[in-house]
Amino acid sequence: MDKTCKTCGKDIVWARFVPSGKPVPIDKDSRGAADGGVVVFRTVVAGTALEQVPGVWAVALKKGEEPAVPNAAFTRYRTHFQSCPQAAEHSKKA
Repeated sequence: MDKTCKTCGKDIVWARFVPSGKPVPIDKDSRGAADGGVVVFRTVVAGTALEQVPGVWAVALKKGEEPAVPNAAFTRYRTHFQSCPQAAEHSKKA
């Protein structure tokens, strides 16, 4: 089931950060984004649609860092916080 951002309407997929388990919205159309700030991965057979994989996980990357997730299928994605024009409205820091 697709999800959309409540403020901008963009399609998103929810993942959880490792190791905290905190949820993070991922831009559904950002697979392989060079500016992607997270690696999204699962330990199932590659080729399954992201939104259909139970337990989608994310690891935050530092600027310029390359993904390195052993024993998993992984891809760089952009968090929706990077692209949403209203991201500040969703921040718990505000």
